[in-house]
Amino acid sequence: MDSEELFLQMLKSQKVRNEILGIVEGTKASAASKDATEKYSALQKENIALKQQIGEYVENLRQAEEERAGHAEKEAAYRQMFNDKETEVTRLSDECQRMRDKLGELQEQYRASALDVKNLRAQVHDYYLKNDELMKNLQQRFSDGWELFELYQKLTPTVRQILKSGVFVNDKDFTSFICCAAQTDSLTKVWDVAKDSLLNGQKDDAEIIRKIFEYCLTLVNASKVRLKYEYVAVKEGDRFDANTHEKTEDSKEQGKVSHVYLKGFCNTYSGDILRKSLVSVR
Repeated sequence: MDSEELFLQMLKSQKVRNEILGIVEGTKASAASKDATEKYSALQKENIALKQQIGEYVENLRQAEEERAGHAEKEAAYRQMFNDKETEVTRLSDECQRMRDKLGELQEQYRASALDVKNLRAQVHDYYLKNDELMKNLQQRFSDGWELFELYQKLTPTVRQILKSGVFVNDKDFTSFICCAAQTDSLTKVWDVAKDSLLNGQKDDAEIIRKIFEYCLTLVNASKVRLKYEYVAVKEGDRFDANTHEKTEDSKEQGKVSHVYLKGFCNTYSGDILRKSLVSVR
C-alpha cells in the first residue's frame, strides 16, 4: 500500500478526522489572536495621538480665553460707542418719520380738498426735496459732530476742564456732547474759551474750539424758525470799528484790519452784537 492509499485509509477514521479538524481550528485561533493583538496595538497608538490632539486643543482654547478676557474692556467701550451711534440713528429715523407723516398729511389734503392739483404737487415735491436735504444735513451733522467730539478729546487738560465745567458736563459721552453743544448758553462760553486760547498762544486748541463753536452755532440755529445767530461780517482791509471789532494789544489805535483772529457773532432778531470780532489793526 502506497502513502496515498494509506492517507485515504486514515481519513476514513473518525478519530483522525477529528484530530485534523482540531489542528485546523487551532491554526485559525492562533491567526485570529495575532490579528487582534495587532489591532489592539494600533488602537493604542491612535488613542495616544488622540490624547495629544485633545491636549493641544485644550491649550489653544485656554489661550483664546485669555485673549478674550484681555479684550473685554475694549469690547465694552466699542459696545458703548455702538449704542451711542444707534441712539443717534434712531433719533434721525424718528425725524425722517415725522417728515414722512407730514408728506402723508399733504397727500390726504390733496384727496380731501379742492386745492389746485398743480400747486399741491409742487408742495409735495418741495417737501420731498426738503426731506432729502434734511437727511443729508442730519447725516452730515452726525458725522461732523463725531469728528469734533474726537478733536475735543485732544484739547489740553486745562482747556478741557474749563469747557467741562461750563459747557460739556459729561465730555466722555458723545450724545451728551451733542446735547450740550445745542444749548444757546453754550455759544458765548465756547467763544470766550476760543478767544482766551488765542490770546494765550494756544493756537491748536483755539482752532479746535473755533470749529466746535461753529458746530454749536449750526445746532442752535437748527432749532429756530429762522436764523437767529450769525457771524459779524468782517474781513481784512476793513476800517477798524470799535462797535464791532476788538483789537489785540499790539494793534494801532486806528487803521485797517490786518488779520481776523476770531469772528464775532450777533443776534439777528435784536441786532445785538454778542461778541466782537478779535482783530489786529495796522
